[in-house]
Amino acid sequence: MTTPLFFGTAVTGPDGRTAVTGRLPDNLTTFKLMAVAMDADDRAGSGESKVLVTKPLLARPALPRAVRAGDRFAAGVVVHAREATDPVDIQVSAEVEGAVQGLEALSRTLTIPPGQGVEIRFAFAAQDPGVALLRFKVTGGGHTDIVEAPLPVRSPTRMETVATYGITEGESVEALAPPGGIRADQGDLSITLAGSALTGLGDAAEYLVEYPYGCLEQQSSRLVPFVALQQLLQQQEVPWLGGRQPAEVVATAIRAVAAMQRPDGGFGYWPDSERSHFWATAWATVAVHAAGAAGYPTAPVQLAKAAEYLKKGLDAPTGLGLEERAFALYTLARIGAPERGHARDLFGQRAGLALFGKALLTSALVAAGEDGRAHTVLDELLNAAQVTPAAVHFAEADGGTHAPLFSSDLRTTAMALQALLAVNPEHVYVGPVVRYLLDARKAGGGYRSTQDAAWALLALADYARLSEPAQPDLQASVDLAGKNLANHHFISAGQPALTTVVPTAELPAGESPLKFKAQGVGRLYYGARLRFAPKVMPTEPADDGLVVQRWYTAADGTERLRAVTEGTMVRVHLRVATHQERFYLAIEDPLPAGLEPVDPGLRTSARARTAPEAEGGGLDGHVDPWFSPFNTVEMRDDRVLLFADHLPPGVYSYSYTARATTAGTFALPPARAEAMYRPEISGRSDGGTFWIHPAAELAHR
Repeated sequence: MTTPLFFGTAVTGPDGRTAVTGRLPDNLTTFKLMAVAMDADDRAGSGESKVLVTKPLLARPALPRAVRAGDRFAAGVVVHAREATDPVDIQVSAEVEGAVQGLEALSRTLTIPPGQGVEIRFAFAAQDPGVALLRFKVTGGGHTDIVEAPLPVRSPTRMETVATYGITEGESVEALAPPGGIRADQGDLSITLAGSALTGLGDAAEYLVEYPYGCLEQQSSRLVPFVALQQLLQQQEVPWLGGRQPAEVVATAIRAVAAMQRPDGGFGYWPDSERSHFWATAWATVAVHAAGAAGYPTAPVQLAKAAEYLKKGLDAPTGLGLEERAFALYTLARIGAPERGHARDLFGQRAGLALFGKALLTSALVAAGEDGRAHTVLDELLNAAQVTPAAVHFAEADGGTHAPLFSSDLRTTAMALQALLAVNPEHVYVGPVVRYLLDARKAGGGYRSTQDAAWALLALADYARLSEPAQPDLQASVDLAGKNLANHHFISAGQPALTTVVPTAELPAGESPLKFKAQGVGRLYYGARLRFAPKVMPTEPADDGLVVQRWYTAADGTERLRAVTEGTMVRVHLRVATHQERFYLAIEDPLPAGLEPVDPGLRTSARARTAPEAEGGGLDGHVDPWFSPFNTVEMRDDRVLLFADHLPPGVYSYSYTARATTAGTFALPPARAEAMYRPEISGRSDGGTFWIHPAAELAHR
């Protein structure tokens, strides 16, 4: 609650009355006035009242919170003539700027009754993604009010990305072939030239900073770019920060991490988790400590308590897996508190470790002064290297199925690079491993998960510090279809990458050569990332390891609906099926723009839990109707997000309530599920169109 005025104390007169004077903010709203009285005999009382600040003629916007390109919808203003005693003749007009156009005459004259609010609406259509500005002017009874409001227009389709990356000391040619059926008004070709492996990783940094979800791992990973790219951040402008200051982004992530610390010193995986998550606690401790070492404030996170929690886990005779013990040792070593005895014990059990566990143990042994044992473990790790003419990487024998530990071959390779650099930075495998980590971004224009991106950045930061030349002297250029796009001279390792952006509409048709040239001392690290949006929203379901279904019913019915009337409460049903065990799933259900989710946690959201169909869901056929694997649910303006840390094989359902708030014809994007750390495991529901009919005349109710 905001307190605009506080008067302290005031003394009453003989009649028990007093007066105070102050200036309220210039807000059209209702203010609550509160007072507490006490006399000389300690008798007390209190009272409160309200004061309404308004205008003789008042207009308030009545808009959806956001729409999608292609939507047709009703929007307008609610007009009040509070002081009028007789009906008032008014004229209402609308103006539109940006990505929305009117579908009718945007002016109307009518009579409104005194003391009542009347909604006047017009028909609009959203054209292109962007932001529209809607301005409404109301005149009547000798008074005028003007109100304007921005309206976000989003794309009905998800942005997709393809990319290529490379290293050259001479000339390299790539082929650019934009796919057909994409929107010309969205997306771009972003070309990056860098004189260092690290400064060319702005795409990985942007991915971590902008990742849309917020568990402990993801909030901690958001800190990594500000540690790994610290030298780059000293430059005046960093494109992937979008104009924000590093300290601002770091402080927000630190607060989010601190909110998940539990009394035992560990961290819950989600803000509402009751128990600490050992692996994620170790990762959060690594990231927060590194941020502190880079000069960022880390309060209110209590790192000493987190370290004590990890030490207690190591001291316990049971409860931890070998890889968890290796990560705890690695973490304590990184924060300057190596556990030599526990590291020796794990060395004796190393045969049972996955490859990434051996890499972590190697780094921990080096920090503990156990160089001989570190060499032994590293040699065993290197024996498992998969070598090709272009690169070297490490693949887990089980295909990277250590899902609870977020494992992947790329993450294992990044950990192996750290171990290799800690023991022998001149090893012949260092360069090929670096190439693998850089090339791994090609498939989707970036790393496939926050863990992959964060560990790659940490490992490449170590590499840049130990192995790259401090003073390159490199002239670089890039041409597209014979046209020069950019030239740059790199003369220092910390020099920021050069980024050139070409809008999709300006790209040549068909396949075109993209030529990169480097001359001088050093290597050119280049990247070309094409972001595009398909013209047509997918409407057919897809199954890549997960089956997703979604349908709508009336709040008290079972018949499936695709059209309702304004004001109707709608039941949204989601079903996710998997034939094998999955970990760390995110399910995203975009709502049509005319629907808004009803948050059952708000006191203003009346609801009755009388059956399993009430808010929530679970495993179909489970003996407990209230069981739900979805441990975290987020309700946003235009979508609902579900998260499941662990999903055994089965069919799972979830349902929630939404309210039809705006009349119109709206895009219905598919609901989508994916494994956050293995996003190739995914699925989507069908999509299409959702209709909301007006409850009264479109123009006036």
